[in-house]
Amino acid sequence: MNEAQLIEVERLCNIIYAATEPAAMKDAQMQVLQLQSSAEFVPQCQFILDNTKLNYAQLLASNSLEALMSKFWTSFSLEQKLEIRNYVLNYLASHFVDEFVLTSLLKLMCRITKLGWFDGPQHRDIIKDVTKFLGSGPDHHVIGLKLLNSLIEEMNIQNPSRTLTQHRKTAVSFRDHALFSAFQLGINTLKQVMASNSNNPNNNNSSKPNNGDLSLCALRLTSSCLSYDFIGTNPEESGEDIGTVQVPTAWRPVVSDTNTMKLFFDLYHSTSPPCSQLALKSLVQMTSVRRSLFASEKERTDFLCTLMSGIMTIMEYVPPSVSVSPSVYLCLPLTLFIANLFLFLPRTLTNHPSLFYRYSCYSLCE
Repeated sequence: MNEAQLIEVERLCNIIYAATEPAAMKDAQMQVLQLQSSAEFVPQCQFILDNTKLNYAQLLASNSLEALMSKFWTSFSLEQKLEIRNYVLNYLASHFVDEFVLTSLLKLMCRITKLGWFDGPQHRDIIKDVTKFLGSGPDHHVIGLKLLNSLIEEMNIQNPSRTLTQHRKTAVSFRDHALFSAFQLGINTLKQVMASNSNNPNNNNSSKPNNGDLSLCALRLTSSCLSYDFIGTNPEESGEDIGTVQVPTAWRPVVSDTNTMKLFFDLYHSTSPPCSQLALKSLVQMTSVRRSLFASEKERTDFLCTLMSGIMTIMEYVPPSVSVSPSVYLCLPLTLFIANLFLFLPRTLTNHPSLFYRYSCYSLCE
């Protein structure tokens, strides 16, 4: 591809995304779709990404690369796969693009990682690569968190071109190799944000754009980790494990640590939607962890005490009528708590029927 051909591609992209005539749009689409017809068009897509400043052209090149990698994966050598992988990773590190282009590039990177998961150790070193992003400033930190979140979504969904066996093999390997590390990176980011806010008490989370973005991305990441299909089966509707988060035993030190739950409660109190909603969602998921995760009765009791104390604080000091979200999300942990764990509560936490009654009335009114 040369400069004249790039100009033509940009013209076609403007027609596709900005024109109002259906016939012209259809004709332009037919022409640019040629980029997705053969693995030989990978260099052309890279040329577009390297030289265009038009966001629509960047989107076209990224989408075309994803289609090419998905359709012709077996046609590429191991060296070519790694070359393209490293190209996309370096592009993400060196270019700040519009959000819709970034979303496409992240999806491309995740698709390559998933398809190449068993092709070599480099593809499985994604956490190590993302860690470099996290240490390169707030903007790159956000990109790294978004990349991990996109990767979890990609690993959790079966692609049409992959059999169920292939999908589960990759998903389980990713769970065992990288998922917990991703969860820890999300938790550590949230701790950093809270520490930063505590060192600057006059500024809340929402007044700091970088901290707000980091909180939102990290909360989405932790929620995605806890929502992962850990066991790869759909349990019977009558089974006991409906709604149970089957986190592996290796997660115990973080999930059962009461400081982790306190962190989400602190985030709920110190942020506004959508961060506060995601903090409550993570609390719901942590409420649903399997009972056998806890190593001892004391560990479980400490976990439950922290949970109920946090829930009652929200009900006591934040009227549920202020927003629908606290009411909706708090009903979930309360229901799960009572259904699964209420019998194990210390007596001191069961002597607050007025709070449950008060909260029920607010919830029913909404």
